[in-house]
Amino acid sequence: MNNYCSQKFWWFGVDIEKQESTSCCTATADRIDIDWLTNNSGQLFNTTKLKSERQQLLDDNRPSSCTVCWQAEDRGIPSRRQLSNSQIKTHTNLNSTPSSLNIIIGSDCNLTCSYCCKQFSSAWADDLVVNGEYQVSEPDRYSMTQKDKVIYKLSQKEMMKANTRDVLLDEIALLPAEKIMITGGEPFLNLDLSNLVSKAVCSESLEIWTGLGVNTHRLINELEKIKHIPNVNLVISAENIGELYEFNRYGNSYVKFINNLKIVKESGIPFRFNLTLSNITLFGLADFFNEFDTHPMTFNMCNDPTFLSINVLDDTSKLKLSKLLATFKSIMPDIIESINTPCSQKQKQEAAVFIKEFARRRNLSLNIFPESFINWINE
Repeated sequence: MNNYCSQKFWWFGVDIEKQESTSCCTATADRIDIDWLTNNSGQLFNTTKLKSERQQLLDDNRPSSCTVCWQAEDRGIPSRRQLSNSQIKTHTNLNSTPSSLNIIIGSDCNLTCSYCCKQFSSAWADDLVVNGEYQVSEPDRYSMTQKDKVIYKLSQKEMMKANTRDVLLDEIALLPAEKIMITGGEPFLNLDLSNLVSKAVCSESLEIWTGLGVNTHRLINELEKIKHIPNVNLVISAENIGELYEFNRYGNSYVKFINNLKIVKESGIPFRFNLTLSNITLFGLADFFNEFDTHPMTFNMCNDPTFLSINVLDDTSKLKLSKLLATFKSIMPDIIESINTPCSQKQKQEAAVFIKEFARRRNLSLNIFPESFINWINE
């Protein structure tokens, strides 16, 4: 098997709030050593660990930070590595420069999307603080560590005063990325968004990833600040309509989403949709395609946690969804094949625990899902 992945050589993520870096959006995050960075300015993308992992890939070995892709592939589910054709050997130099930079500006977010977690959503952290952890085998994802609690108590303004933040921002400015993605949390809730955007105007492409989960007045003001920038684009996260949208993107109403989408269109800023495919977002996917088929779309596979993967479904749902989604040209055959991959009993049990608890905490009805699926998670 070819274990090479080019993304470790050109993709880089930096979490400003948590002062962590990732070599892929599905890789395990590493704490940034600010002292080391101060003495090795300009080498944030060439730490000893990153170069060691690149060597592992060149030797056809699997780095331990990339378990999400390997676990998905071992189950017969397309991974991020495969969907982006990153198994093709394009880079071989251990010292590299990132062409794609993902800046996680902060975790402030009003939504608790079903496949998200505390790392990317303060609303998810609220849930865990108030209601406790979920009883599934994802302790780092669904419980609050001491570090999480410290960050949770700090305001944006307090975090923006940290000297280490300035060091990190200076280093980010040295990374010669052609494409910059600003994600969160919800970037339009961040006080420093326009400042960060102004520093990224030299990149060929600047994307702001949003769930549009902000009030209309704030959205209008923030769009006004950035719409003059020629290389800015929005990537809007959504994959369902109506009640299924409100379930999977809890915290936003579908009416508000449509209104905010109208404001984006009126701003003239180009945008595309990014659809996250999980077992419980698949049910409304066809309706979303029919509603927004004139707009460009990209896809992201939910392989973490594994119990939300697209194959963790009852057989009746698998059959119906496979036939329905196969009629849309935008759906790759590999995705249809993956839906029909068997799931484990553990995946089924944890999906049932999580989905029912997710709904209970938000007073949501599961009746929006097909009867066969509801019976399956109740078995």
